[in-house]
Amino acid sequence: MDFYARTASVDGTELVQLHGELDLATAAHIDDLRRVVRRPKVLVDASGLTFVDVRGMAALLAWHQALVDEGGEGLVVRNAPPLLRRVAELTGTTGVLGLDD
Repeated sequence: MDFYARTASVDGTELVQLHGELDLATAAHIDDLRRVVRRPKVLVDASGLTFVDVRGMAALLAWHQALVDEGGEGLVVRNAPPLLRRVAELTGTTGVLGLDD
């Protein structure tokens, strides 16, 4: 399955909807989003993700860290599918992206 993202700005927050498989083959799309979406706070709706591997999670974490390094609030992921939560648990990163909320 292909990967794609939709974005919209609402009240100073960038809303990003992710769809498809986020893995080694598609993680570069997150790197592209990181360069284009420059808001201090990004809310990610991950409900459309059908697969996530460690490389996909690493791309999300790198985007979060880049926003924080620039003085922003970082990424907050909502509607995470079970596989994304599992990868976060295995990597010890559930609290970093707001997945423990």
